[in-house]
Amino acid sequence: MAYKFYCTNCGANIIAERVKIGETVKCGSCGAENVVPSDALEVDGQPSDSRPAVSGKYQSDGNSENLSSKPVPSFSEALSMTWQTIKNNSNVSLLTAIIILVFSLSSNSIQFMINYRVHDYNVYFHPFFLVNWIINFFISIGLLNIALSYAYDKTAIISNFTTTMNKYLKTFVAGLLFALILYIGFILLIIPGIIILLRYQYCTLFILKYDTGIIDSFKLSAKLTEGNRMDLFVFGIVSILFGLLGVIACGIGIYVTYPIAIACWVYTFYRLIQAKKFEDKISGPGLSTYTENA
Repeated sequence: MAYKFYCTNCGANIIAERVKIGETVKCGSCGAENVVPSDALEVDGQPSDSRPAVSGKYQSDGNSENLSSKPVPSFSEALSMTWQTIKNNSNVSLLTAIIILVFSLSSNSIQFMINYRVHDYNVYFHPFFLVNWIINFFISIGLLNIALSYAYDKTAIISNFTTTMNKYLKTFVAGLLFALILYIGFILLIIPGIIILLRYQYCTLFILKYDTGIIDSFKLSAKLTEGNRMDLFVFGIVSILFGLLGVIACGIGIYVTYPIAIACWVYTFYRLIQAKKFEDKISGPGLSTYTENA
């Protein structure tokens, strides 16, 4: 039995054999010492070049699997890891899918009623519009919370779907601010809008996972994505194409591809956090100092 996890220094895949949780091994890519985490994935088979820790490729049942050594995984790798976690938590995954489906259908029904009954600018002030928006907001936050639990803990409970009122409020404000900045960026030119999207895309995840302040969440997102934005851009394009598969499947498939694509995106957040050792930098009083130059 071997354990698979990611180097906290360079983000490379590590396959550690004949070790136990909590033991220290060296990364075969950069040589940094890593403690085998409690959420390391158990894998069968041994690497062909047996060492205490290796990265890049390992043999399993006679088939080789190429593993990315970049902090930002390819979409196929993120999809593979995410799908494995979804299957391992089938009950929570199914219940989450049902919740999303029920509330999404309710939201669509409300939207249909609004479009049918209201035909002027007052649609945005209609009570049904507010109810519809609140439903979508809570669904989005719930999906992100479950995806964060899957990425970090490789497991989840259905209560992870909700969060504290303080985080709801901060996420709401950060979301509005992000949407406003993004809108201005796309109004000016498309390129600035894309840069803003790539730079600040993780602001809400920092709030939900680490309970950071609103401004700090934007600064931390800029720091985290620095040097990896092209990889994130490519990942985003492939994610969009993956989501479109659900639209092609008579539109119904979007209820499957969209949540999975979101979970894959959250997984990139986790990978970058681990690769850049961000948890050590954003915990405690050092946060304000770390974000000063962001």
